[in-house]
Amino acid sequence: MRVTDSNAPDVHAIYPIPAHSYLKALMRSNVAQVQVIVTSLRGEKLIDETLTPNTTTKEVTLGIDRLAPGTYYLLLKTERITSKHTFIKK
Repeated sequence: MRVTDSNAPDVHAIYPIPAHSYLKALMRSNVAQVQVIVTSLRGEKLIDETLTPNTTTKEVTLGIDRLAPGTYYLLLKTERITSKHTFIKK
């Protein structure tokens, strides 16, 4: 069980880093949907999906098999915030 206050961020963790075929994001318990956008470092949009967190684990899983190895930006948009993360695909 995780206990968070109302000011806690919507995204708790992104893993695994480096990633091979998928990325997981651990979300705050009251997040209903997450828009997930992956861009290249030049800003080219490569993935744009809306995901629903798993009701038990509160994780969203994004398949990244189609991406070439490299460094990318990950944008996670919820009702409250947009968070930006960098990840490496091996």
